[in-house]
Amino acid sequence: MNKLREAGLYMSGLYPIKGKMIDRYNQCLQSLGFQTTALTEIHIDAIGWSPEVAEEMGNNYYLNHGGANPYGIILSPEQFGKAVFFPYHSFDRDLVEAFYNLNEASIKDITVDAAITINLDQNIAAFYEPSDLIDYSNITVGYKIIGELDREQIKQNILIQKMYQGHNCLDMNLHNKILASSNQFGDLRGRSLQLREVDYPTTSFYTKAFGGVFVLRGGANGHLLIFESLEEMNKYEHTYWAEHIASPNLLQELISRGWLLFNVQKLTEERLMRITHHHFAQNIGTTEHNLTEIFTNKSIYLKYLNQLDEGTKKQVIGPHKFIEKIHAGHKPERSRYIADDTFRALHSPANKNMEDLIWRLICHMQPSDPYYMYYYDKELFYRQFQQYNESYQDWIILNIKEQLKNN
Repeated sequence: MNKLREAGLYMSGLYPIKGKMIDRYNQCLQSLGFQTTALTEIHIDAIGWSPEVAEEMGNNYYLNHGGANPYGIILSPEQFGKAVFFPYHSFDRDLVEAFYNLNEASIKDITVDAAITINLDQNIAAFYEPSDLIDYSNITVGYKIIGELDREQIKQNILIQKMYQGHNCLDMNLHNKILASSNQFGDLRGRSLQLREVDYPTTSFYTKAFGGVFVLRGGANGHLLIFESLEEMNKYEHTYWAEHIASPNLLQELISRGWLLFNVQKLTEERLMRITHHHFAQNIGTTEHNLTEIFTNKSIYLKYLNQLDEGTKKQVIGPHKFIEKIHAGHKPERSRYIADDTFRALHSPANKNMEDLIWRLICHMQPSDPYYMYYYDKELFYRQFQQYNESYQDWIILNIKEQLKNN
């Protein structure tokens, strides 16, 4: 991952914390029943997840009590707008952003001298079976302020209001209570310390529960669960239609339900090139030139293209020929030009409201487009990137940086 770090593409943009902020972070972990960290400097994302703490704990899910009970930690408004690098559910960033937007002023005030833990709670202690995911329709983002400043503010205000009643200003016992509260917590009267819970309605989403499941609600033929783990899928009798992500029937099922379509108008030349270059890079073997030279020099590219076996050459050239013929008004036979795995990767979301989720699904079905993996699912991208040879890694970094600059 050093190449990605140097290129600013690995866990970039995290919020650094140390000193007293580490103490607050540990107070949050302890209050949630998690193990505290011994590290003296870490970085956290928008939801408070830290790659360093995850490595220390040997557990990427260290902020979870089971799949139905993920938590977050807010230490600073500087977390606003940061990425969520290891979400348990695909909507986790939307949840935390909704909480930030509703409580921005209070969060800025509270985090001056305290921290906030947030919980994503639907009153489900644990997912019992995959059908529970369909019922996971409304999430309440609850919270707790470490030190309970919000409650102390209410108590302090009650004491002060009581002092102005009748002759209570002469009550030394009341004076002492107000003074003790002020000495311990400061003057809380004018501070914005009250937070509001967020109710967030979910639609379709991805979750890491049950080995990874895409939960697609509605559609032309009802709900659909797409499992990444065949073992998990086979454990249960399913109330709703279930498919494995590698099933040969899945693509047609998604098309018939109105989730995916093959639309040459949505297929950009850049995306087509990335997918065909992926097949080229995965099958070219040892070369005298690096892939950056090969992909940027037409003569060198043609030299190596003609060294490929016929099957691989079909993967690389066929999609371009197929699209050309369609644009020319012909109706080419797809199987002559595009293999099944490449064809899956060339599809697009049919539902504009679910584009991010469906692009993520396409990347999981056929991880052939490194830039879309990086954009829609960095965790998947990091995992796949480690499997590529160094020459292809260099090309991917160059290509992603160029795409990000142009977009």
